[in-house]
Amino acid sequence: IIMGWSLSLVLFAFAGTYWTFCAGRMIFGTAQAGAYPSLSNVSRHWFPLANRTTMQGFVASFAGRTGGALAPIIMATVLMGYYGLDWRTALIVMGLGGLFLAAAFVVLYRNSPYLDTRVNEAEKDLFREDGLASKSKKKVLNFWTAIKHRSLSIMVFAQLSNAGADIVYTSVLGSFFFSKNISWEELGIYASLPLFGGAIGGFVGGFLNDWVMRITGSRKWGRRIMGATGKTIAAGFVFVAIAQTNVAFLAIGLFVVKFFSDWSQPTVWGTCTDIGGTHS
Repeated sequence: IIMGWSLSLVLFAFAGTYWTFCAGRMIFGTAQAGAYPSLSNVSRHWFPLANRTTMQGFVASFAGRTGGALAPIIMATVLMGYYGLDWRTALIVMGLGGLFLAAAFVVLYRNSPYLDTRVNEAEKDLFREDGLASKSKKKVLNFWTAIKHRSLSIMVFAQLSNAGADIVYTSVLGSFFFSKNISWEELGIYASLPLFGGAIGGFVGGFLNDWVMRITGSRKWGRRIMGATGKTIAAGFVFVAIAQTNVAFLAIGLFVVKFFSDWSQPTVWGTCTDIGGTHS
């Protein structure tokens, strides 16, 4: 997956027409689509249930959103602004960085803690408490059986809606800020600020989700409380953010929006893992 989307990123640099650029985006999206489903499987096998949502918040939200936040800074502020590279060369440089990451993943990652010699027995005992070692591998779940599951159908609809908001942050926001007659260096900072809000919010949300589940004694209500409050607060702050006329204040406002919107992201992935069970 990492190699696929890194190579597809390089394809953008060689796009000569509008349609080849669109084709590159489609290939990029297809290559990247398996990242979070794979992460759900990874988190189930590598993170004990007691603090799984916290770790999902750190990996999926904090690390993932931080990478997204750093991308505009690296590309616009550093590679294009400081080093003076054109956008095509900057994309090639970033794609090559992804290939190095893919190689490191192949060398270091193992599918299970029981297959990794670097994991000691005390750590393996944490997974035995979850009963993970005793669960046999299940057959692939039929698509039509899965889509008839009510909770899964609701999650699919929710994530389709959430993805629409992400498109604004990743594809539209940069163009909007640039239309305000700011420099490439400023663009990298302003475009990344909301994504840093998502990174911090995701980490905080993962910790809070596990804390709420311990307080309420209910995984179901812990998920519901965190999911509902984050999106509701974020929706309210959207109106505050878009009322700002100063670019810096607008970026700060969107930082707050993304903070609360993404503090429910670890809850989403925790819920996906809960619903999927041994199929996740």
